[in-house]
Amino acid sequence: MDSEVRRALKLEIADTAWVLGHWYMASIPNSRALADFSALAGMGQEAFGLVSGMFEQLDTDTDFESRSADEIASAPFLDAAPTSWADLVVGSLFAEILLRADASLLLGDGSETAEDAELAGLIRRVVEVSGFHLDYELGWLDVVRRAEPDAVRECLSRRGEPALAWAAARHPQALDLFADVTMRVPDVEIPVAPTGADRATQRAAQAIPPGLHTFLTRKPVSLAHVAEAG
Repeated sequence: MDSEVRRALKLEIADTAWVLGHWYMASIPNSRALADFSALAGMGQEAFGLVSGMFEQLDTDTDFESRSADEIASAPFLDAAPTSWADLVVGSLFAEILLRADASLLLGDGSETAEDAELAGLIRRVVEVSGFHLDYELGWLDVVRRAEPDAVRECLSRRGEPALAWAAARHPQALDLFADVTMRVPDVEIPVAPTGADRATQRAAQAIPPGLHTFLTRKPVSLAHVAEAG
């Protein structure tokens, strides 16, 4: 894997985690129990901590939080916000599976350079954190699939096709990545129609939506809520 491909993969990991962190934080008010509230807050905080470190290590001269919509390299299947608890569980599960697989791909590539050394710890942390998140979210899936089986199957099918296309660009056996999810839900079908296009081509086909871009990017100081001293 040459240096340009490695950098692209690092940015895809960072940007996907950046969007996913916002999914978690925006979904906190929809928590079904106090434990869910705490879990979403913790997972969002962990995502933002990793992303902040990755952005800093990727390029200290670039303001990643002020990029235009077509410069953000996140997985396109996260562009649409979750519409239900089932959709949040399914979409975040796919994202965490892909984050872990992509980070593992980087660690196992064997072409790490001296410049990558400072990022290696963060990448290893992505693998570790995503594993923790997956354990929790698979538990969520087991609960919600019993209560709302039809909703879960619909979300798996709708989120699964673009997730599979994104995964297949890096992982030839992409469908295998989702086996732990699909085996838990009887009669589910994920359309197996990966485009074969690389991720840059998939992402370039449509920039992230304006609403998501506004949600992600740095806000003007004038919009910040600043507590008055005194």
